[in-house]
Amino acid sequence: MKRLTALLLCLTLLCAVPLCAGATQEEEEEETLAFSIPAAIERLPDETLMGFFTDSVFVGDSISQRFRTYTKDRRVEEPGFLSNAKFLVTQSYLLFVASKNYVSKVSSNLTYQGQEMSLCMIMGKMKPKRVFILLGVNDYIGEKLDKAEEYVTRTVSLIHKYSPDTQIYFQSLTPVTRTFCKRKDYRTMWDQYNVLLKGLSETNDFTYIEIAQGLKDDEGYLPEALAMDKEYHLNNAGVEIWVSELLDFAQSQYEQGLWAPKV
Repeated sequence: MKRLTALLLCLTLLCAVPLCAGATQEEEEEETLAFSIPAAIERLPDETLMGFFTDSVFVGDSISQRFRTYTKDRRVEEPGFLSNAKFLVTQSYLLFVASKNYVSKVSSNLTYQGQEMSLCMIMGKMKPKRVFILLGVNDYIGEKLDKAEEYVTRTVSLIHKYSPDTQIYFQSLTPVTRTFCKRKDYRTMWDQYNVLLKGLSETNDFTYIEIAQGLKDDEGYLPEALAMDKEYHLNNAGVEIWVSELLDFAQSQYEQGLWAPKV
């Protein structure tokens, strides 16, 4: 009887071993899988992300003038807002003019150190680490997409010629209000330009930054709550979203290993 009991016990133990080993193997596989999944990269503090804009320049027209005013006001309380980024902006500035290596005699020009200069000439003197461009509104660029490609690629080429180490970023055109589109659907035309701009960034030496989507309502218009007029100029609430989009972009550059904050 004792021998039978012992035999049954041995058989039970032998049968149990594979089951236990199998369970342990599954647990080990699950544990290995868990370790193979990279941990999510934490969001850097805004103060750290501001470092992405060190030694940078923002180029634009009256839309970017609003951005400059907002930045100037913020720096009263936050001196490190957008780091030491500078602004080259003037009302009615054209993408067409930015794409030339001479000063226009009929259109608005940028001014540097008290003198009117072409964008590429200023870049050659400043040698910024990064330049962020938002232009095209005054060209009615959505109505001349064939010219848009020419203007953008020539601007990029000239900047690289005069300041080879400068990284170039084109920001998407910000949206327009419903009121502004009563006569013509500029909303669709500006969106088409942004699509073109993004496509050009894939074959040319510049980076596209999408800032428009966060400023649109469900129908793709700029809400009046974010506009200082009934056209396309942003109020402070709108510029705050713009800044948020830029910080998100800086975070994405960090996550892709394309930029690292200084320790």
